[in-house]
Amino acid sequence: MRSLSVSAGVFDVGQKNKTIGKLIGLGYSGCMSITEISDLPMREKFQIMEFLWGDMRLSLESAETPRDHQDLLDSRRARVDNGEASLLDWDRVKNTVGRA
Repeated sequence: MRSLSVSAGVFDVGQKNKTIGKLIGLGYSGCMSITEISDLPMREKFQIMEFLWGDMRLSLESAETPRDHQDLLDSRRARVDNGEASLLDWDRVKNTVGRA
């Protein structure tokens, strides 16, 4: 089984969940280098990403927003509230990316 966590340029997830390889269906054990991850088939890369996003989502509520990020969000919200900027529909924005 492959286990995955990030440390010194090596992706090794087993520190927190030693069954990650089994969980996402990858038959590897030990650490993976960035190169090894890059060489994985797209399907396995997506499986790893889905696991990581799920893991991050679990700890998101306890994570503290960095002060500079919060300041930026507050200033953007104030611009919308003052009428200096407007919000855009995400689906419309997605459909315009790469079409300029």
